[in-house]
Amino acid sequence: MGSKLEAGREAGEGRRPSSSEQALRSLLGALGEMDLEARASACGGHYRPAAAGSAPSSAPAPPLSPAAESVAIDFLDCRYLVTREDVTAERGEPPSVWVKILVLIYLTRAGGGPATGSWVSYRDLPNSVSKSASFEECSARVARAFEGDPAGLERGVLALGGRPSGTGSADLAYVLAVLPRVPVLLLFWDQEEEFPARASFLLDGNVLDYLDLEALLFVGEALAGRLLGEGLGDLVG
Repeated sequence: MGSKLEAGREAGEGRRPSSSEQALRSLLGALGEMDLEARASACGGHYRPAAAGSAPSSAPAPPLSPAAESVAIDFLDCRYLVTREDVTAERGEPPSVWVKILVLIYLTRAGGGPATGSWVSYRDLPNSVSKSASFEECSARVARAFEGDPAGLERGVLALGGRPSGTGSADLAYVLAVLPRVPVLLLFWDQEEEFPARASFLLDGNVLDYLDLEALLFVGEALAGRLLGEGLGDLVG
């Protein structure tokens, strides 16, 4: 009996779900009660109705069948397909549990409001003081990595679909659509004499209409990581 229990534990039996697994289940449960077409409209995703004659989600058909009702959402240079059962990659690397959670938070939270056109720092957002240093470290990584190499940073930004912005006096200023309605303004100042390079990620004024503070911290880490050539799977939340 002892050997059977040990084998079961190694196979995952009797183990409590991790906090990330619990969060994923909770978000999928909430999504099950929502109108996916309305959610797609609110978040700027692409709604895809179920194919005629496809089985309902409660049936034993494969949960990620292309026939299932779904919403396609772009996150950086990947596209994820959200059904009521799971999140999978349509383009790019398979999503980690943390990417799934981010995409689901975005889909279920999206208020549908337009961008304000005004940029704010993370620390300008309410109740962000305890996490602002962690968010700012994301752009600091970019500054350190591309010090003396603004052309390299520009190549990375363009590869992620960034578009130039005339905002401010930075050496480089680009807007990146991290999610369909979550733009991030990247500002970069290269090193000058005794001053090191600096970078900043700014957010649209209505960003909390789409993501909470924890999710935004993950966005900052993901954006920095992709600019540095890291995969989204390297992020652990």
